[in-house]
Amino acid sequence: MNLRNKLVWFHLSGDGRQALRGLIPDKPSFEALVIREDEVGAWVMLGVGPPASEAPSVPVTLIKWDYVASVTYEHLIGGGDLGVDESLLV
Repeated sequence: MNLRNKLVWFHLSGDGRQALRGLIPDKPSFEALVIREDEVGAWVMLGVGPPASEAPSVPVTLIKWDYVASVTYEHLIGGGDLGVDESLLV
């Protein structure tokens, strides 16, 4: 599944909420932009960062797949690189 450059809702497990306390919003689910993903997890940007002209970098957070119960996002049929059957669960 390719989540890169997509706004994704992460739905965390109980362990995930505990492990990420203070790093992410204090909710069971949150939305973030996926910058990069691999077998360990997704590197995400929370909220809106500064414009590229003002900062050469933006802060990102690693969300390990171990802490994710599921992810959801909107998928345009025929508009992306994923099949319809790959759109909901990690």
